[in-house]
Amino acid sequence: MSIQSMMNSKTSLTKNGMADSLFSSLMPQTRNLIYKFALQQPEPITVRWYEHEDDQRTSVASTSVDKYPTALTETCKLIRNECGTILYATNQFQFDSRTDSLPKLDIVKRFLAIIGRSNSRAMRSITIEVGLYPSVTAHFLMHALQDLVQFSGVESHIKFNCRAIICPDRLAAHGVYYRLVLDCGDVVASFQRLALEKGAELRSQEVALVSPQHWQLLQELKDAHKMWVTLGETANTVQTAGNGDYEELCEAANGT
Repeated sequence: MSIQSMMNSKTSLTKNGMADSLFSSLMPQTRNLIYKFALQQPEPITVRWYEHEDDQRTSVASTSVDKYPTALTETCKLIRNECGTILYATNQFQFDSRTDSLPKLDIVKRFLAIIGRSNSRAMRSITIEVGLYPSVTAHFLMHALQDLVQFSGVESHIKFNCRAIICPDRLAAHGVYYRLVLDCGDVVASFQRLALEKGAELRSQEVALVSPQHWQLLQELKDAHKMWVTLGETANTVQTAGNGDYEELCEAANGT
């Protein structure tokens, strides 16, 4: 008998909501293996939020190969309780919003609140799309990163990545852009790694073939690295003094 037929057998329901079937009679360890096989996705699960005209917001989770990766958790209460943590522990999640007015960090906070503390504590990897920016050191990108860094410190059991698209205004019409992926647990090291990789890439090419925009991007990555080093040092100083906010940190980091 197949796993699917075991789970779909037409028998009476128990008080917990799971059918009194062969599947429910399996050892818990065996059921967990089946849950993992059924729930683990080959790619990150994308969670998108939509805002409707009546101000109602809904979320949709999917992958390119599975439109309903969480369907198994909706079969009954007992199965949901048994396999919920497996779903969140074995998959990577990435968050996006089709509503510009909804801050990206709010999407994650709402999602974690909805799935409950036990499931949120099982999560291990979250990537947050923060949007399109004209430069690596854009003020709004700095704000978004600072918020994510602070939140990642609260949910330290989760590895948070921030993904942004850098597209200078003058190059937008030509479709020229750069994807930026940062580890929110160590933004300084992320910028340093990206600057080193970009520098090595440019040095491997003939100077005459490298456009000025690529050299500018390299300089912005270096500037961002220096800024976050200073930001971290200033944060420690301000925290010791017992006051200060993000604006003060940015002013200090920029030497103003």
